[in-house]
Amino acid sequence: RWTGRNPDSGLIHSPFDSIRNLLVDPNANSWDDVQGVARRRTMPKWQAKKLMPKYADAIQNIAPSSRRESDIDSKYDWEKSDTAVECITFYEIWFKVGVHNFAGGDALVKDQQSKDQNYAPDDAPKKYFIHETGMFLGVDNWEVPFFMRGMWPCEVVGYYGNPDSIWNVSPLEPGLGYQRAMNWIVTLLIGKYRYTSKTLLAIKKQNGQGLKDGDLDKILIGGDIDAIQIDIKGEKKSIKDFIERFDYGSDFIGAGLMLLDAIERKFEMATGMYGVLYSGEGSAQSRSARDAEMKDKNSHTRIQDMQSEVAAWERRIAKKEDFASSFLVKREDLIPLLGEEAAQAWGYLVPEGQQLPQAIMQEMSASLPPGFPPEQLQAFAIQEAAQRFTMSEIAMDTDYDVESASSRRKDVNSRIDSMKELCNQVVPMQIQSLDPAEKALAYVALKEYYKLIGAEDEVVQKMDEMAKRLTEISMMPQPAAPQPAEEK
Repeated sequence: RWTGRNPDSGLIHSPFDSIRNLLVDPNANSWDDVQGVARRRTMPKWQAKKLMPKYADAIQNIAPSSRRESDIDSKYDWEKSDTAVECITFYEIWFKVGVHNFAGGDALVKDQQSKDQNYAPDDAPKKYFIHETGMFLGVDNWEVPFFMRGMWPCEVVGYYGNPDSIWNVSPLEPGLGYQRAMNWIVTLLIGKYRYTSKTLLAIKKQNGQGLKDGDLDKILIGGDIDAIQIDIKGEKKSIKDFIERFDYGSDFIGAGLMLLDAIERKFEMATGMYGVLYSGEGSAQSRSARDAEMKDKNSHTRIQDMQSEVAAWERRIAKKEDFASSFLVKREDLIPLLGEEAAQAWGYLVPEGQQLPQAIMQEMSASLPPGFPPEQLQAFAIQEAAQRFTMSEIAMDTDYDVESASSRRKDVNSRIDSMKELCNQVVPMQIQSLDPAEKALAYVALKEYYKLIGAEDEVVQKMDEMAKRLTEISMMPQPAAPQPAEEK
């Protein structure tokens, strides 16, 4: 996913793009070593001019293509584009250092200098726009200084890391040889079975004895019930003596299936793609409930691991979107979402230590005339505190984490087991509590448990009503304790 500003709404978004459009520094073995990433993009010319308004004239002069060249080989729908408009294909390249430090970069610099004599290359992080023909379109600063956090505009998800490469290892790669062998065996068996399943009939005709030509048609294309006349001279014969069926034999099927089963076991060992992962059962039937439970849990291990990787990937994206919002999103962008009053709170930083507004107010009050309105002094102090933050401090000192595990759907059986344990251990003590708030928690747990096991809606509603009633009771003011009686 690529994080950036949505040109229509002005907010931050992270749209998905195919990995086929991602180019990464070929000299890097890890993401820490990467010095540049590129994104191949194809879009209508009017959209490209909206994305790069400073280079609209250069884009206008480029010969467009009415059809993407990759449309012919496109595998997915999202890789195809509208062919009714004039399109342009270019690369967005983010470099941590100047492009002149890379092979072929000098030619790009000279191309840009021929258009702009004031252009001078430097080693600051820059974003370059290059047409697919190699023509230099322009250069700009990073919209968001992701490089200050060691991040890139893109975020890639992978499940099996490779210590020698930035690209993850495919779980199927060790078993590709076995996969080819299985494909060959299955193709051979099906082809041979198709050939051997033919029905061949031999019609005998000897010494003027046999079937007539019209009767042969009855055998091959006749109806469900037909009568056939046989010419017999001499000894008595039956129709079996004149018609013989040839059988190819099917012994090869058993041998082929045995070989296929052996290679399939090798494939499972090489890739870990055991049948229990998608069927919940192995080759042998479970003999006990404990055995079946263990197989069921083991069958979800890889899925849960992949879900954890996706959740971590979503957390990184959400954190990156928050970081980008601090640089790009303005208050007027949030008014349609948050309203006028709430949007005004956007953009105020909370500094630490000596940069607190109270300390700044004391500094400013010394140079202001007596009787200066305190409300204006407070506003000036807040603005001054924000201005004292540098870009580096914003990038390095405002760290946070974003929890996105709620987007991961949990296993229903695991949730039922957890709620059952809670109802057995904690709920009985909460029910007996004299505190209405604690007793309300017990009914909340019972409501969730009954909902998970599919109880009647009326039962779930009763538990919810009891929880709300006890919560209201806990919020009521407690009666005052009685005063002790005065001694006479």
